[in-house]
Amino acid sequence: MNLSFYSALLGLVVIGCGDGSSDPSGGSRQSYAFQGQASQRIDSDSLYSTSLQLQSDSPQYTQDGLCTSVICITPSQISGQYFALGLLIQSNGNGMNLYFEKDNWSDIMGNTETMAFDAASPLTYSGPVICCSGEGDLSTPDNSYFSDVAYMFGYLDVTFEIPQALVGSNGPQNNDAVGEHSVRIILADDVITSAKRGDLMIKDEGRYLWMNANTGELTDSRPSSPVTMNEKVVNWTNPFGSDGNQEIPTLWAGLETPSDGPQTVTEDEIKLERTYEFAFNAKGLVIFPDLLHADGMMLTDRKTMFSKFHVQGLPYGNRGEFSLPKTTLSIGESLRTH
Repeated sequence: MNLSFYSALLGLVVIGCGDGSSDPSGGSRQSYAFQGQASQRIDSDSLYSTSLQLQSDSPQYTQDGLCTSVICITPSQISGQYFALGLLIQSNGNGMNLYFEKDNWSDIMGNTETMAFDAASPLTYSGPVICCSGEGDLSTPDNSYFSDVAYMFGYLDVTFEIPQALVGSNGPQNNDAVGEHSVRIILADDVITSAKRGDLMIKDEGRYLWMNANTGELTDSRPSSPVTMNEKVVNWTNPFGSDGNQEIPTLWAGLETPSDGPQTVTEDEIKLERTYEFAFNAKGLVIFPDLLHADGMMLTDRKTMFSKFHVQGLPYGNRGEFSLPKTTLSIGESLRTH
């Protein structure tokens, strides 16, 4: 299954052009403010029609070498609403940011217009690409390369399976944690009416509902104590000061390239009308960071499962802990389509 969606990419405040300055790592650096055109395409062939893979000789969960200690599962479906996507550039030891479509990420709020995406409906988007927040040297290919991608979602819907083998044969009868679940992860206040950042909703009889964290009751309206994600999401604090969004956490993923070596970049190349293709790796996206493989039997019911749910790449302790699997970036001629 492929996941493709067109990307409105929103950025930090663009810094105006400045004079070159010396850089102790070699070369010069300056701030940049220019715009080009580009197409963006995001694909994923890592979604499983069946989300689980188990070792044949062990009930412990494994996923292609990912999540070697804690339980994580690859979703069979991903959809939702997104605000933004951006590329981070390493340039002579400095950080820069490249964004598509708009140049003011810090103003995004939950009621900002979002774009819908679904794994079953691949889309490609063409529009402006804007450079750059930060300082660096984009004069030659030897100076700068793309290092990371940042995804900003309004909410994510993920469908995954908790198998009987994970919780063990000695678990409670009629364990409603076992089976397929669809969870909505709210990442911005009011992206859905009355929703708050960090809320979790679970699909029941075709509707996404809140769960009361005390009673486990499912309700159409937000309870006073809903099940939420880790407090690092609920109490999100932007680590980049004025350079960044103050309200909505981002998902981070490192970049790989189809060939050996980094994807280098220059100002002239950014100004070309090119296609940026992001092969998003969804393996192990759903994670239970408090549970080791041997702790699967602790998923005694749906409420317990739901309360321990997390998504890789979102804040959970230090950055880099439970990071998304890497995104493969390739750049080619523009698709010139919407």
